[in-house]
Amino acid sequence: MKKRIGQRNMGWIKRLFNKVLILMLIFLITFLLLEVVLRLINLSTTATSPLVSDRSTDYRIPPRARIYPTGPKLDWDPLHGYANLFGHRDYPYREDKSPDTLRILMLGDSFLYGSDSFHLHFAKLFEDRLLRRFPERSIEVLNSALWGWTTRHEIGYYRQYGRHLDPDIVILAYYVGNDTSANQPWAKDFLFLGIPEPNYFEASAFWNTLRRYSYVVRHLAILIAYYQAADDYPSEEGSDVKPDMHLLTPERARKITENFDRRSVIMDEKALDQLSPGISTSPPFSEPMWHFIQKRMLVNYEKTQSSYMRSAWNHTEQLLKELKADVLKDNASLFVLIIPAEIQIDDGLKEWTLKKSSRSQAEFDFDLPQKRLTHILSRLDIPYLDLLGPFRSTPADDTLYTHRETHWNLKGMRLAAEKLEKALLKTTKIPP
Repeated sequence: MKKRIGQRNMGWIKRLFNKVLILMLIFLITFLLLEVVLRLINLSTTATSPLVSDRSTDYRIPPRARIYPTGPKLDWDPLHGYANLFGHRDYPYREDKSPDTLRILMLGDSFLYGSDSFHLHFAKLFEDRLLRRFPERSIEVLNSALWGWTTRHEIGYYRQYGRHLDPDIVILAYYVGNDTSANQPWAKDFLFLGIPEPNYFEASAFWNTLRRYSYVVRHLAILIAYYQAADDYPSEEGSDVKPDMHLLTPERARKITENFDRRSVIMDEKALDQLSPGISTSPPFSEPMWHFIQKRMLVNYEKTQSSYMRSAWNHTEQLLKELKADVLKDNASLFVLIIPAEIQIDDGLKEWTLKKSSRSQAEFDFDLPQKRLTHILSRLDIPYLDLLGPFRSTPADDTLYTHRETHWNLKGMRLAAEKLEKALLKTTKIPP
């Protein structure tokens, strides 16, 4: 009897093992088939997807993809809502640089990309100032930024693409609100899910390798980043504001590029003043989402830093060190623009966030990110501009950020462009 029961138990275990084995084989075969399909799709339709997988940056906008809906014609934008030949929200420009051209490459995230405005982005305002100051010079400020990118993405972009544009100056925009906390591999995905300190970050090398070589894993990361960024898009009645499948043909894009004069679209201060009312077309976040975003970023200001944040700061310093070495190797100079978070400027937002989060002011030092970052930059001998002081000195009723949206409004962009121009001229000699 006991022998028969034992045989019955062994038979049950064997059947269970076989079922598990079959399920694992099905999963493995499905994963491999999906890997093949995604590789074929990525190779054959890179110019028709809203975002495409990229080994160096995780994700990017493909060249010539529509990134904004059809709307009122913008005189400064000859591509009318399409990405240029390099997948940037910027003017068309050639890859080869004229010998007499000063080319500035800007690396950054949604602050530079201009997520909250159809009309303008920060790089254009900055370039316009330089072109007005140097009317006889050929100057190009290339906006290579993309929403959701952090320092590690931006360095990946520079190594794979940016250096081939032969910049003279590379400006890295560093947003203290989340760049440090998201500079670890996979950190942005975990933070989005509300996990501030994953215990298995020790395996980050494994996950980073898997994401680097697996299209399946990389596309999952893209989906998270894409839907996280979806809330950043402006919303207009009757229009689809997400990137779509409509493309500017290569022939038309090249023709526009060949005939385009950047000086022909310089906006004067009066034109900018007229744009000020309603410059932002972004809907504000709901109150729960706004609180979630602000609460998630508090980790950057905690006086007692977690092991995760200590590791993130170490990783940030290493990334900056590597970027400087790469830029110097290409005979260019590196400059860092430090972008403050709204909670550092708006005391009302700070009090509201702490109260809603049941946290105390004594737990935080809201100047901490700038203190640490400027210390690192000084040690690495990298020139920088910290916008915290200029933004705080602005009158309280002179709002610099879009309401409940995290990004600058037009006033904030203009102030940042003015301060950056002055700081850059102090550290960089621009020949006549």
